[in-house]
Amino acid sequence: MEHTGNYYLIRHLVMFTGLTDRTLRNYIASGILQGEKINGLWHFSVEQVERFIRHPAVRPSILAKQNSAVYDFLLEN
Repeated sequence: MEHTGNYYLIRHLVMFTGLTDRTLRNYIASGILQGEKINGLWHFSVEQVERFIRHPAVRPSILAKQNSAVYDFLLEN
């Protein structure tokens, strides 16, 4: 992957998806999330992130996290 400055790190994916750092690392280990480790940090291209988010094993997890956040918010109010 060429470094063009258009990449995401795991912390970005945590914010986008609501999934934990550990869960994302498990997806990396299983090959579902692909990226490149540079200087000890995982880097993901836009295409890799889009492919990951659309993956049939991942999409339900992201939606469940988002739905639980909304549910928790509604319970507090």
